[in-house]
Amino acid sequence: MDLAAGATIHMPMNQRYLAIISGVYKGLVASLARAMLTVLTIPYGLAVGLRNLLYDLRIFRSYSAQVPVVCVGNLACGGTGKTPTVIALVKMLQDLGRRPAILTRGYKGSAEKPADEVLLFAQSLPNVPVIVNPDRVDAARRALNKFDIDVLVMDDGFGHRRLRRDLDIVLLAEPLENVRLLPRGLYREPASSLKRADIVIKTYEPLDNPDDNYAVRQPTRLVSDSEEMNLQQLQDKKVLAFCAIAKPDSFEHTLTQAGAKLCARRHYPDHHRYRQQDLDDLARLARRSQCSLALTTMKDWVKIQHDQLAWPQQDPCPLWALDIEMSFSDQTRKLLQAKLKALFAGHLAVGDL
Repeated sequence: MDLAAGATIHMPMNQRYLAIISGVYKGLVASLARAMLTVLTIPYGLAVGLRNLLYDLRIFRSYSAQVPVVCVGNLACGGTGKTPTVIALVKMLQDLGRRPAILTRGYKGSAEKPADEVLLFAQSLPNVPVIVNPDRVDAARRALNKFDIDVLVMDDGFGHRRLRRDLDIVLLAEPLENVRLLPRGLYREPASSLKRADIVIKTYEPLDNPDDNYAVRQPTRLVSDSEEMNLQQLQDKKVLAFCAIAKPDSFEHTLTQAGAKLCARRHYPDHHRYRQQDLDDLARLARRSQCSLALTTMKDWVKIQHDQLAWPQQDPCPLWALDIEMSFSDQTRKLLQAKLKALFAGHLAVGDL
């Protein structure tokens, strides 16, 4: 990708780690690092396998809720589209007349500065309770005691087996032959764990089998403080793209597919909390690169809005955010709708919580 003079790519520690494990970094040192990481996957894999075995044998206890539990998760660390998938499923449940609540860990968030997923859920689903707690059993108990709900949707919960679920949905962001366990790769569990899933949805392109269930992130609009803009207005615009997500390349690919010309870009660590200095630096970069728009993701936008950070006034390159939704294939949407309906047909209102 050709970048204008002054355009930069910020390379934080986690991006250097990704460059090592993906093979982007070459040479003896990088090769030795990959070899050491491969050795470390052995004890990690054994620990994951033992934990799952103890749950399978019911030595480790799982708790049931009095209402159905729908789980959206993945095998890998981040970057599969869990947040827009949770939002889409909650809307499906509401269309069925149900009263859902969301359980989420709130990764890298606090009471004063909620996590990006929490802020995005609150913005997209203003009437849906969002319970933030890494202990999903306690979160479910609180949701049931405090709110008038009849279904729980657990965000990023595939590995959290203490809370029993009625529907396990796993998102897969790449072909299974690319699976490598932590720390040599980004996978928290091996591909064999997919046997626990009720539905596996592929979120990568191109599909290796068009008959599989799949979904894609579909851009819908651009938003600013007080305006909206349709995607057609991105055509041939010179853009500064910045984000703090697990897979920034997917965001940039979406922008170029919409016709934007990326003249500058900057990546921050996943879940990065912006400071005013960051925005001031980005505005200067946009001016140096002669960009006409600065664009970020909705996950980044909601943090900037919540923390009341200001894009420099009178800047010739205004700040906008790209909004997306999860677009399911017809087959996948029908399967999800049928599974969600079936949850309530046979669920008994009994549980441990």
